[in-house]
Amino acid sequence: MAQRLEPLLNGPRCDRRPSGFDFPDAQAAWNEHRESTRGRDLDITGMTYAMLDQQGPQQWPLPSGQAVGRSRLYEDGRFAVR
Repeated sequence: MAQRLEPLLNGPRCDRRPSGFDFPDAQAAWNEHRESTRGRDLDITGMTYAMLDQQGPQQWPLPSGQAVGRSRLYEDGRFAVR
């Protein structure tokens, strides 16, 4: 869907720009999204594409190195600050 939408978003000059959606498959797109959450309050770097495929939805955040997600994100009263 993103690859079909890209020319409409970029207009007539899109042939000269590198693609913003140059992923070989869905797993590669997922991996980029997962990395974008590293160290944030919604960190999902502990999830894998295979985990989601085999076990279905997971509770997050689920940072790398943890086996299960947190049941309630802000139960400790600490919120993300930007």
